[in-house]
Amino acid sequence: MRPGDFRAFALARPEPDRAGHTGKVELRERKMVFGAFDAEPGTLKPDADQHALMIDLPGDSVFPADGAWGAKRWTGLHPSRRDAKAANPWIRSVWTDVAPEAHLKAAA
Repeated sequence: MRPGDFRAFALARPEPDRAGHTGKVELRERKMVFGAFDAEPGTLKPDADQHALMIDLPGDSVFPADGAWGAKRWTGLHPSRRDAKAANPWIRSVWTDVAPEAHLKAAA
């Protein structure tokens, strides 16, 4: 999976937005950032339980972000090291944390 594939999946969600202020294109749902995937590695902001599960995955495709970003649970992800089938549930799971309930029902 390439970063563009990741971005396309994320932008297929209801009311997505792309904006950036950190040098990366951030993916948002109603102004809430849930990831950034313009280059490798991409990043996701999972909840605490998701973060723990993600960084415990075998291999080196998922890792805690460096420094203060990692302390805030930002999680790095190398999309080219994971196939789409394995990566998409993580994007969807993180997106559900920021999406309004009406969007969750529409996407179900």
